[in-house]
Parts: sequence; structure tokens; C-alpha cells
Amino acid sequence: MFKTKVEDIFLEIESVGKENNLLENIKMIYFSCHSSRLDDFRIYLKNVIERISHLQKEDFHYSLYIFYYVILFLKIIKDDNPNIFFDDDVFKLTTLFFYYGEKILKQKKCLKTENIETKKEINKIILETFRLEFYFRKNKRLIPKQYDLNL
Repeated sequence: MFKTKVEDIFLEIESVGKENNLLENIKMIYFSCHSSRLDDFRIYLKNVIERISHLQKEDFHYSLYIFYYVILFLKIIKDDNPNIFFDDDVFKLTTLFFYYGEKILKQKKCLKTENIETKKEINKIILETFRLEFYFRKNKRLIPKQYDLNL
């Protein structure tokens, strides 16, 4: 079932067509978390976050769509292998991911009716799976320059 969910996400992102690098990085995250190569996991997660940071400047519906599938993917990974997220750098990277995701979610267009369900689903995933990472960033009010990532 785990593999099926992940493959569905791969297909969904692949259907967009222009996210080949993002898709490759997500696939590498998937493989590295199952091969216990934490250094690779960090590197590919950082690449995904860099892409998410650029998405906030693009078309809103597109960026919300991609952010939704990436957070869904990370939820599946965390549900299957939660120990990876105890690593300090992975924890910081995940909180950084939410920094950029929050910028996408705070756009005025996100309040429109057609986006409410996606936003609710994202908030549900955050509260159920990534509460610690999300609130750590909120409480510390961290911005990207404050992350000391040893990558």
C-alpha cells in the first residue's frame, strides 16, 4: 500500500510535465530513506525545498498543487519511517519546507472557494503529522537565513 501511494504521487507530479528535477529529487528521497542513507536524504530534501521556494513566485494554483503533493509524499515517508525526521538537519529542513509552504498558503488566492478544500487537507496533514516541525518554526520565528544547515 505504501509503494502504491508513493507511485500515485510520482504519477501526479509527472503529469505536470515540467517538474522533472523535482520528481527526480522526490524519487531519490524515497530510495534514500529505504536504504538508510541519511546524507542523501538531506541533500535531496534540500533540493525539493529549493524548488518549493521558487514555486511561491509562480502561478498560485500550480504552486499549491505541487506543495500539496510534496507534503503528502513527506507524510507518507514520515508515517513509514519516522526516525529519519529526528535527525537535526532533517528536522530543520522540514521546518524550512513549512516556511515556504506557509508563504504559498497565505496568498490571498488561497482564500477562494476552489482552494479551501486543498488548504484544509494541507492543514490537516500539518496538524496530524508535522505538528512539531511546524510549531517549532512558528515559535522560534525562524527565517531561512537563521537555519544552520550542515549540508
